[in-house]
Amino acid sequence: RTGSLGAPVTYAELARTLGVDLHERAPLAAVREAVLGLRAGKGMVLDEADHDTWSAGSFFTNPFLTPEQAVALPDDAPRWEQPDGRTKSSAAWLIEHAGYGKGYGLDLRGRNVDCDVAVRRRRRQGLQPLEIGLELTETNAQHIDSADCNRRFGERLAIDAPVCTWSVPDARGRVVLIGDSHASMWAESAISAGNDLGYDVSIATMSGCPMVGGTVRRHNGGEDRDCQAFIERSIDEITELQPDLVLLGAGSTGALTLGGDGSWLSEDGRWVDAPDEVERVWEAGLGGTLSRLGDAGVRSVILHDVPYHDVTSATCGRLLFVLSPSSCGSTLAQGRADAQRDRSLAVEDRLDAGSPMVASVDPVPWLCSDGTCSTYRDGAWMYRDGDHLSVAGAESLVDELRQSLADQGL
Repeated sequence: RTGSLGAPVTYAELARTLGVDLHERAPLAAVREAVLGLRAGKGMVLDEADHDTWSAGSFFTNPFLTPEQAVALPDDAPRWEQPDGRTKSSAAWLIEHAGYGKGYGLDLRGRNVDCDVAVRRRRRQGLQPLEIGLELTETNAQHIDSADCNRRFGERLAIDAPVCTWSVPDARGRVVLIGDSHASMWAESAISAGNDLGYDVSIATMSGCPMVGGTVRRHNGGEDRDCQAFIERSIDEITELQPDLVLLGAGSTGALTLGGDGSWLSEDGRWVDAPDEVERVWEAGLGGTLSRLGDAGVRSVILHDVPYHDVTSATCGRLLFVLSPSSCGSTLAQGRADAQRDRSLAVEDRLDAGSPMVASVDPVPWLCSDGTCSTYRDGAWMYRDGDHLSVAGAESLVDELRQSLADQGL
């Protein structure tokens, strides 16, 4: 007949739970209940009604990536092409090269940190288990427009392409968000604010390509002709679309004050890097874009840049962001934030004052409080790196941006 005792218990925690010594046997039913209880306490017993239990256990499985995901792998990452078109990579390699090598640990003494809670937090934000693993190798959390509407990496779509337009029934008109990655970081707030006011919202961005006209020099020293073409094409399309409002965002603080990664071609064909010259060329270029839109009867709102923080993915990995917020991140005085942006604010304020077709919006009063600006606020990361808002950061600006756009007559 079937025996009633289980195999000798060799797991110390299970032995303690059963009240037996190691290598003793216990009733099989009791062993089963104890194992299920221990594993459930660690979120490792499947409950179809509780997404937090959808776990592969306490190990990492190698990810199978779609062709679109595989493109994002580092060049030297292991990869094995699969018959179904997917690519298999090494979880261990990805974790190691994300900065979490063997023996990595955090000094979390005195802190109430629960890794399961951290994963649950990311799950509640809509990430699937594979995406959480891939996030370790991503330096930027992706905004809603990034996959299709960033012209640097996506298709050359029309500004009003359905995939890059967030529509409402019986729309009163259209708002367009355009610019570089510092425009893209406003995506969630622009979409929600515009839609709430009854407008369709279309987005077209190109990383590293501010709407300043002229020619940008890239890291390899050559001309960024894609950027120039993007600017010209975008102005032509906006002129034809005749949207009710255009929101322009750009990394102006990095370019004008902090020495950004590009330089601009001046009127006489010289590359300029000196701050005063960059400011002059930037103002002329952005002013030219605004003038062309204004002459076409299109109103524009300049989205002033955000404060820049000394935070990078190298010093604050994504897992560290979740597990130990107080050990990384950045807080700076609002006075310092204003000093960072003195050149960009001066340029954009002059352009605002110089035309009835131009207005501006400043996020600093919304992002900073009590004289300080922080990357981490109210239990959420406002930034995804040192100078770009996170999705949560963008979402935190919806109410203020909605009111500001309403004040502009939307």
